[in-house]
Amino acid sequence: MEIRPQMFQPLPAKRQAEEYADHPSYSYWQDVQKRFMKHKPAMTGLIFIAFLVIMAAIGPCVSGHTYYDQDLSMVNKAPNSAYWFGTDALGRDIFTRVWYGARISLLIGLATSVICLVIGVFYGGISGYLGGLADEILMRAVEVLSSIPFLLYVILLMVLFEPGLKAVFLALGLVYWLNMARIVRGQVLSLKEREYILAARLLGLSKWRILCRHLLPNTLGPIIVTATLLVPEAIFTEAFLSFLGLGVASPQASWGVLVSEGMSGLRNHPWQLFFPAVLISLTMFAFNFVGDGLRDAMDPHLRQEV
Repeated sequence: MEIRPQMFQPLPAKRQAEEYADHPSYSYWQDVQKRFMKHKPAMTGLIFIAFLVIMAAIGPCVSGHTYYDQDLSMVNKAPNSAYWFGTDALGRDIFTRVWYGARISLLIGLATSVICLVIGVFYGGISGYLGGLADEILMRAVEVLSSIPFLLYVILLMVLFEPGLKAVFLALGLVYWLNMARIVRGQVLSLKEREYILAARLLGLSKWRILCRHLLPNTLGPIIVTATLLVPEAIFTEAFLSFLGLGVASPQASWGVLVSEGMSGLRNHPWQLFFPAVLISLTMFAFNFVGDGLRDAMDPHLRQEV
């Protein structure tokens, strides 16, 4: 086919202006923030988590009741103006106990996430960067710990300690960092042969500096997403253990304790189970929505210049 000058036409002035218009540039984290804020389920989850934190802080002080006060003349009262969520089988205010339980459940979830963040990130980073025999030994240890059922850890800790927050923290801390270590190790293995790591080695940087300044910061996206999703998992596990009587002990009130107490009166007093069960469910959804939003926002393949 012959190419002739008549086949070409100059671009209109308006289109030329559009072609050469300067688009604002955004850094990686600015782009993450913009895309996260456009993720409606994630923003809804974030707002609910903020509400949950505020109510956990002020909720037990609002009703005028304490979580442990018993009033046998007010046993199993339905929600009313004096007891907004009703009372339990010992006349205790469920509203106060629910928000006091939110303190314990959120504390366990966040503390477990921080423990896993510290131990799992450095363990997996060291294992992936050293490689060879050191990597084999470290990862075989992870596989051995993963092969032991979680409930066995809990039962063994119950023998050493009384049921309570200490045993729950130890059980979750012993197990939940393993998945984080695997994720970080995989990320480090894929990054350590990149050109900028080879350049850092040629410059004579120490292994520790390369790991802390170059490798781990570049795995921050998967680390943040995993740490966010660990929070609801730890909250649900604590509720499960407390429901079985292996976690927080009464009169302390975690959501698992409240669900366990509410089950006995489900037929005649359903509000005793309804409020803690709904809060557990909404908290699971909220953290998972936030985790999904962070995962989508931090995916470099989805980054667009706007």
